[in-house]
Amino acid sequence: MPCFDEPCYKAIFSFQLIIDKYFIDAFKQLKCVTNGSLIHVNLDKDNNKYIFSYSDSPLMSCYLFTFVIGNYDLIETVNENKTKLRVFTPLRDHHDGALCMNLAQYSLRFYQKFFEINYYYDKLDFVPIPQMDYRAMENLGCIVFKNEAMLFSHFQCISEKKFASRTICHEISHMWFGDLVTMEWWDDIWLNEGFARIFEFLCLNEIEKKENKFWDNFIFYIYNEALIYDEKKETHPIVREVRKVEMIDKIFDTISYAKGSSVIKMLMHYIGIDNFRKSISTYLKKYMYKNTNTTMLWECFDEITKLKISELMNEWVNFSGHPLLTIDIIKKNEKYFFKLEQNSMKENDNTIWKLPVFIKSKHFEICRLITTKEYEISFEELNLNYDDIEQGKNFVVFNNDLKGFYRVNYNNEILLNALLINYKNNQGKINEKENIVSDFDIFGILSYEKYKNNFEGIKIILNKIKIIENSTQKDLRNI
Repeated sequence: MPCFDEPCYKAIFSFQLIIDKYFIDAFKQLKCVTNGSLIHVNLDKDNNKYIFSYSDSPLMSCYLFTFVIGNYDLIETVNENKTKLRVFTPLRDHHDGALCMNLAQYSLRFYQKFFEINYYYDKLDFVPIPQMDYRAMENLGCIVFKNEAMLFSHFQCISEKKFASRTICHEISHMWFGDLVTMEWWDDIWLNEGFARIFEFLCLNEIEKKENKFWDNFIFYIYNEALIYDEKKETHPIVREVRKVEMIDKIFDTISYAKGSSVIKMLMHYIGIDNFRKSISTYLKKYMYKNTNTTMLWECFDEITKLKISELMNEWVNFSGHPLLTIDIIKKNEKYFFKLEQNSMKENDNTIWKLPVFIKSKHFEICRLITTKEYEISFEELNLNYDDIEQGKNFVVFNNDLKGFYRVNYNNEILLNALLINYKNNQGKINEKENIVSDFDIFGILSYEKYKNNFEGIKIILNKIKIIENSTQKDLRNI
């Protein structure tokens, strides 16, 4: 097969498989699948070979070409957009593909609505492979998976089923991010994998909105993993120059997937879900069947938001590491201020990020963009009363619900105590008119103490929560 195996070269592929007749006759359940749809099967003039002819593919990169030959059962349906969906399963295990089929239908519906672009091909196949080096591969129109990454058996535990659900939604999102619009070169692999990672959670959160637990999974498995990896010496920028072919496999890592998706989630919270959706839709429509780089993505965000997103995101994608935001309370001229100071979590790094600081209190939730090392916000400006904070009647959380990709250090015991008091007081008493200190907020505090290996600090915080639980309001000021 002649091809230039580089993402920037796209072509329309024509498919024809020629297979010995005795092989086809020997395996009655044999399926021959490619990116194209099967048009017809003919015998050659000598009657000893079958010729399988398929429809042409859309314009696509060479690395998305695939064919599979094997014994499979099959379930199939046609969705409301006349797309044929087929789930292949091992023989006599067709029931294991039922949940995959349901997810496929829901996911396609979600992505088509979110991106405002219908799935652009006449079929989408899901094919399990007993042994693969990766969990799945997003070949256009014919996604292949490790068996356990798409088949749902009664023997799987809940966590394995969730992981399989994520994988299916992840690969379907690649039909847009990666297949329809493809990075120019592997430097920008995060445009495929970072976006597919965040959208697997967006999609599942919509499908399972009654439980609404998938963002919890994102924080624990993706966001926290990204912070930890990005604090190691071997971390690297999200956009990383790939000079040698040998480097390509190495960039499919925690930074491209986990940090990439965490930074996207931060941007989504900063500009709002509507602006995020419009920007993504604009990007995909503008570059359909073409190749892009990160700069071209930010230009679409600039066009929609008018917020100079390309400048905002420069340090986040082109530099390694992330900030530590230290919070203190200071008093000047009888007035109280929050003093914010950002420093890199990496040693000997003076990077100053354009930092979206998410702030939450009982009666407000705002975001401030900080572009300097130090910044002050007055209590008066936020309509806060110092005595309320000191007495635990109110609280202020920075990077609330872990929306931003950075750590927070509360360098003030009064502020920290107020958080813990309100966290315990609001357990099981959610008032929709008031914000509360969430599990994510406390997780962020404990996660930073763990990063410092300050297990004594973790013990103190947990003990304080226990003391608060058994205290009267008069005792709270003394914790």
